[in-house]
Amino acid sequence: MTAIKGESFNQKLVEPGAVGPAVRWAHSVTTGLGGPEILFKNAVLPSDITPEKIGEAIQWQFYDVEASEYEFVYKNTDFSPDGNMTVVCAAVPKKMIEAFCTENSGVYTCLDVRPFALWRGFRFTHPGDGPTVLAARWPEGITVVGGRSAVEFVREMPASAALDSERMRTVDYFRRAFDAPDAAVVDLEGEELAYAVSAGYALAPFDPEQINLLPERHRRVRATEFKKPRLPDLVAAGLIVMAVIAAAPYMAARYYDVQAKEYRAAAARNAPAVQEAASLRGEISKYQEWIDVVSKHKITPYTAMVSDVRYAVPPGVMLDDLEIGDGTVAAAGPTTPPAGSKAAAVQPAPPAGGAAAGTSGQAAGQPVAGTPLRAGQPIPTDQKSVAPAQPAAGNGAAAANAARTTATPAAAQPAAPMGGMNAGQPVGSGSEPAGKTGTGSGQAARGNNAPSTAGKSTLAQNVKALYMPAVMRLSGKAEDLRLIGILEDNLSQLPYVESVKVEDASYNGVFYSFRISAKLKANR
Repeated sequence: MTAIKGESFNQKLVEPGAVGPAVRWAHSVTTGLGGPEILFKNAVLPSDITPEKIGEAIQWQFYDVEASEYEFVYKNTDFSPDGNMTVVCAAVPKKMIEAFCTENSGVYTCLDVRPFALWRGFRFTHPGDGPTVLAARWPEGITVVGGRSAVEFVREMPASAALDSERMRTVDYFRRAFDAPDAAVVDLEGEELAYAVSAGYALAPFDPEQINLLPERHRRVRATEFKKPRLPDLVAAGLIVMAVIAAAPYMAARYYDVQAKEYRAAAARNAPAVQEAASLRGEISKYQEWIDVVSKHKITPYTAMVSDVRYAVPPGVMLDDLEIGDGTVAAAGPTTPPAGSKAAAVQPAPPAGGAAAGTSGQAAGQPVAGTPLRAGQPIPTDQKSVAPAQPAAGNGAAAANAARTTATPAAAQPAAPMGGMNAGQPVGSGSEPAGKTGTGSGQAARGNNAPSTAGKSTLAQNVKALYMPAVMRLSGKAEDLRLIGILEDNLSQLPYVESVKVEDASYNGVFYSFRISAKLKANR
């Protein structure tokens, strides 16, 4: 602690807790902040810059930090290359200042920056204008301050850094950057450092460029002596207090009346905006309901579905028609050919050699394995009809595989009309013409795929469901009956297919004509 009273200059070491009582009657009490959290930079400004512009220019030096979180201060230097003005600027975190004020409110009148106070105190005890570098070692790190008659450069480094090497590197930088190759280096620590900094704090009120980071409300309020009041003074003070008390209700009423008028006027001005905001909120709510309905639908693109079908078709099978749309698929299972049809009249013959059906994995009525049908090839009379293939008892996996890969003919009846699109047609919105009937009608699509609107507003209830295809139908020709079963199995492996059924299969003496329907999953 350094005390200056008149021409006397006294210094002594005190415990931190004894500072408050020791400075109780002091006119000005100064301390400072330091540490690696404070950022220092050198700025070169035009010589004709105005004082009002310096603060703005300094903030631009710290463009990489949030300006609202720092307090910016600066010191002029004597070093001015090319005739410009050079300043040392510092960015002090506001949280450091607030923490200091919380712990020391009412004790100090001034809060300085420690490196500036160090230089001020050192130059007071070591007057001169030669280039000098001070290396001050603190428990939390090291501070390097350089200059001549005024401070010109400051750098603070934490204790975690390699202090000796960083000190040498910083000294070399100052000598090169500030044209001071013969700058003397002074190391300060312990009591010598404490005396220099304390002297700099005590001399702060005499510095024309004094920096005070302490907010006004936290500066210590000094006690003053009051004269003994006289009776007339007491009476006058009492009358003034009574008059203020009597006039207070009227003044308050007038104040609140003016405030009420202003609020009513503001409410009238804001009424159109409030109505417009309410209308916009309604529109937003309406559009949000539409967005909720649309976002719940995930439709598999037709392009991907057609591409998957192309890879599912085995060699030897040619598709005549591919239709994707609405409709329902009957439960899978064998159907009986209609009476009088060719498939019902002709019974299949057993395989050549008299082998029992299912013993070799070949279904009854199917062409001999290895001899696929070709155009113009004669067909045996016992293979002109298609009958369900039944696996032989006890045949195991071979019989089951033959039963699975053999198509079961369906009743020869026309396919129900379907909504949606055929292969090769552009993808539309999914809506269907009014009055269209059948299992593939647009009404059926809405009943199967529309999201639940229970509890929604009238708008959400009236939103028509987005079109989602429910059925994919394929028709074509196959050289071998087994190829139809392979196609059925391939289609059932697609991730968006729920079930596959062979609706019709017939033999015309050259090839097998078939029609397959695949029910698509509702959520895909």
